[in-house]
Amino acid sequence: ALGKRLVKAVTPDIAEEECGGFELFGGQTWCLKAMGGKNVSGLSYGIGDRDFWSEQMSNRFHLPTRLYDCYPDPDHSPPIAGTAPNAMGPGGCKDVEGPCYEERYRPYRVCLGQSTGAAGFTFGSIFEHIRGQRRLSMHVKIDSEGALWPTLEELLRNDKEMRKIRTLDLQISLAFRPHGKVQRKLDEPFLLHRVRILEKLSETFSPVGSDLELRREQWKLDDDCKAKKWCPEPSVHLRSIPLDDFSVSYVNRDLFDMGDEEEEEEEEDAQPEGGMKELTYSFGAESGLQLVPDQELPAAVP
Repeated sequence: ALGKRLVKAVTPDIAEEECGGFELFGGQTWCLKAMGGKNVSGLSYGIGDRDFWSEQMSNRFHLPTRLYDCYPDPDHSPPIAGTAPNAMGPGGCKDVEGPCYEERYRPYRVCLGQSTGAAGFTFGSIFEHIRGQRRLSMHVKIDSEGALWPTLEELLRNDKEMRKIRTLDLQISLAFRPHGKVQRKLDEPFLLHRVRILEKLSETFSPVGSDLELRREQWKLDDDCKAKKWCPEPSVHLRSIPLDDFSVSYVNRDLFDMGDEEEEEEEEDAQPEGGMKELTYSFGAESGLQLVPDQELPAAVP
């Protein structure tokens, strides 16, 4: 029953015609109606060595982006190090094999969520990063297992901030526990709480697509069992689909309710014409992300 509820919560309920078409990339599905607009930008959480999501936002949809991750080694992650070609202009990345951005990107060695207490790492809330932005002005990707569920709960408690998000791409890890522990055979109340979060999220965001079908096709139970010599049962599953880990994409339902009015809407804290409002940060071994006025951006590459 829990598996059926989960699948229903992430099953698309929007027609391709309403979106003006879909674009698929990796595990993401984008509603093309949402990919235009004025003063729109992207936030990407969880970069690793390379972030194809922000590259697509930049090079396919011509949007500036901010990249957040405190864990990658800058020697192995050009985007976090700020060494990936930046603001190359239309077509400027055509012949570049590695990470490259035609629109401006800014990297921050900041992780999403609450501090783990580890010295030298800085964490921050999504609310700090979308402060000063307009309604429907942010494309957001979250690929951060430890921060995903607390962040979604925060958003669901703050309707005004949630409605600033235009599209939302999530990497779901249903069985993830804090501090890096993934546990199988979790108790049903724990899993039910997370399924309810996704059900509640679908009231504001319409699911556009997921990679569940691909995962179903790749799940060769007999072959996997023979190769691994063991067969761990997924925490949540249907007969033919493991549901512990998958990607899902959403578009804000307000975009379809407002029509062309969204471009006229202003908020009291709207960003200046021309792009993203700059944020400044204080970095140190202590936990927490602090906004600091009139200082340079130590973690951002100009």
